[in-house]
Amino acid sequence: MADGNMIVSVSPHIHAPVTTRRIMLDVIIALMPAFIASIIVFGARSILIVCVCVAACVLSEFLYCKIVRKENTIGDLSAIVTGILLAFNLPVGIHVWQAVIGSAVAIVVVKQLFGGIGKNFANPAITARIVLHDELGHTRRHHRRNAPGAHRHRQNGRAAVHRQYAAGHARRLPG
Repeated sequence: MADGNMIVSVSPHIHAPVTTRRIMLDVIIALMPAFIASIIVFGARSILIVCVCVAACVLSEFLYCKIVRKENTIGDLSAIVTGILLAFNLPVGIHVWQAVIGSAVAIVVVKQLFGGIGKNFANPAITARIVLHDELGHTRRHHRRNAPGAHRHRQNGRAAVHRQYAAGHARRLPG
């Protein structure tokens, strides 16, 4: 630039010796306070859901790479991050098999089939959550109805509707 001409180049403009593995490790460390909070708020079952999602994501990535004879990428820790993020987006009362299906969708369909890390069209974890909600949402109702404390919440909700009806804000009472 000494001669008055500017240099135009594509990003990234700043280079650092940071690997994908290191970035993903930083993300995992940053997610640990949220993980601890989920254990405090939702109980020990949140540990199960996080472990299942992480294990299923890592296994899905490993198996996909083996089947298509691609270089194994589980060492970059991105599957672990996807598993944690997916678990944080799922209800704690979800069936374990649904968490496994969501993990496989996140890794195989959303991440790997589109070229791997950085090439996916959307966030794998949230896309898997949407797929689970749309395709398997009907299976959650029974579990939610029988969840601890569900009776109390149903009563509180019904009481709120009765109060609205008495105040003239609701048109009909629920059955």
